[in-house]
Amino acid sequence: MKRGLCVLILAIGALSLVGFTATTQEQELRSYQATNPVVEEILGKVSAESIAGILRKLESFETRHTLSDTVSDTRGIGAARRWIRDTFAGYSPRLQIYLDSHTIPEGSRRMSAGTVLKNVVAVLPGSHPELKKKHIVLGGHYDTINLDPVREGDTYERR
Repeated sequence: MKRGLCVLILAIGALSLVGFTATTQEQELRSYQATNPVVEEILGKVSAESIAGILRKLESFETRHTLSDTVSDTRGIGAARRWIRDTFAGYSPRLQIYLDSHTIPEGSRRMSAGTVLKNVVAVLPGSHPELKKKHIVLGGHYDTINLDPVREGDTYERR
């Protein structure tokens, strides 16, 4: 599954093109995808089953609430974060993976000051000299904030 990240990136790219009028750049991209055997192979690995498997795994952590358990290996936002990091690490030895932390400042109305949030970041350095300073950024959320009646222990008593 070394090309798994590429599969995910191309799947997201392909999904973003669905339903839109194709620009010249999009038409060129589609032409490249149709003629490049590596791209064809990667796209061939995208399936509803593989995406469903990822979603099932994320669901298995029971909660990914932003303020949930960060220590458990099987439950909460911390376990999900480590699974994502470890999954990315298996895609390519060239992939540089780190956790980007952000501490909630004083005065925040959404979360307690001092709460640490972490994003999983994976960087695949390019090798093309002319493209060294260009970046493609894909993002997504793996956390949730449940708006249903809050369970016991929520310091904000949100409803």
